[in-house]
Order: sequence, then structure tokens, then C-alpha cells
Amino acid sequence: MNHIWKKITAGFRVNILIGLFLLMPLVGTIWIFDLAITFISKQIVPNAWLASRYAPLFRIAAVIVAVAVLYFVGLLTRNFVGKKIFRLADWILTRIPVINSVYTSIRQISESLVNSQSTLFKDVVLIQFPRIGLYSIGFVTARVPEMITRKIETKTNINSDMICIFLPTAPNPTSGFFLMVPKSEIIYLNISVAAAMKMIISGGAASPWKNEAVPQQTLLDYIEAWLKRGENPPAETPAAENRPPELK
Repeated sequence: MNHIWKKITAGFRVNILIGLFLLMPLVGTIWIFDLAITFISKQIVPNAWLASRYAPLFRIAAVIVAVAVLYFVGLLTRNFVGKKIFRLADWILTRIPVINSVYTSIRQISESLVNSQSTLFKDVVLIQFPRIGLYSIGFVTARVPEMITRKIETKTNINSDMICIFLPTAPNPTSGFFLMVPKSEIIYLNISVAAAMKMIISGGAASPWKNEAVPQQTLLDYIEAWLKRGENPPAETPAAENRPPELK
């Protein structure tokens, strides 16, 4: 009887975990969109309208208005007059005390998002870092200016083009190192920037060289594999017998 009860409780816990893991991405996505819709609605729709029974319709209308505003702003700034207006507004905001620091910080975030979707990183490379014999993945950003290259050649007798490399840290690629490396010491990899970034963030778990013919696994597949590992724990290796008691 005790064995049956343990089996029932174990199955109950496992099913709760499976439900939690499967619903977290969906609930998180809905929650983020709900926050965005609520914020937009409060900026556009009067509070009295949001308290009425037609509040859902007003929220939808607010989202439509916000999308239309974004569209027309984008359309306006793509022509000559719109560009002039935007540059004038940018010039004014960057020269108003206090406001300029906030505006510039937010503008830099937008610029980094735009650059990350364009050609900020040109190629994926391997370089020896942090010492000879160890390799790290980096991204080519540009060629080193010729003036700096000439000074390096004068001091080190290295006769090679110098390349600017951004070397991100794992698992947080927003920080890293800026290196100027001789082109002769760089190994170019035939993978995309996105694939290399996934590998860095995952600490190598998401390999870009996996067989793409294999169907992509879903979250449920990963959960089932995790459960199977729990049901069939790996056998203890002979080396474990020789470990100190506190490490067993």
C-alpha cells in the first residue's frame, strides 16, 4: 500500500512539473502582451472609458491607433521633410539639460537594437584567448585603422592586417572584450552570427553543427527526455568507489 501511495504522489508531482514547464512560455507571452496593451490603453483611452463595459473594445482600438501612429511616423521620416523634422527634434533634445541624458541613453538602446539586426558583426571567427592553446569565438566588426596598424607594425614587427574582434562573454554576450588581432591568427568559421551567439549563450550546449535533417524538438520532447533520465539514473562509475566519503 505504501508503495502504491508513493507511486501516486510521484506521478502527481511529475504531472504538475510538466504542466508548469509547458505553460510558462505561453503564460509569460500572454502576460507581456497584456502589460503592453494595458500601458498603451492607459496612454490613449480615458480612465472612465476603460471602466465601462466596452473596455475590451477600447483596448483593441487603442492598439490599432498605436500601430497606425508608428506606421505614419515611419512613413513620414522616410521622406525628405520628415528627415529634416526628425534631425531638428534630435538636435534640440540632445541639448536640453537633464532631458538630453535620458534621451541619449534611450536612443543608444534603439541604435544597438538596430545594429544587432544589421551588419554590426560581419563574420564569426576563432582566436586564441585567454592564452595560446585555448580558443574563443568572436565576431569581426571592422578593420583596424591604418594609422594604428602602422604603429603596431613598428613596435612588434608584425606585418599583417589587423582586424577588430568583439569577444562576447558567456552566458551574457552583452559584455565582452574588444581585441585587435592580426589577420594571420584568425580562423574563420562558416556559421551564422545567430548560430554562434546561441552557442555562446548556451555555453556550447546549442551547437550550430547539429544535423539539421533531424526534426526540431519541442519543449515537450525535452521534458520527456528529462523524465527518462530521472527514471534511469546512470550507474555509478568504478572511480566513485575510490572517492573520499565526503564526496560520495
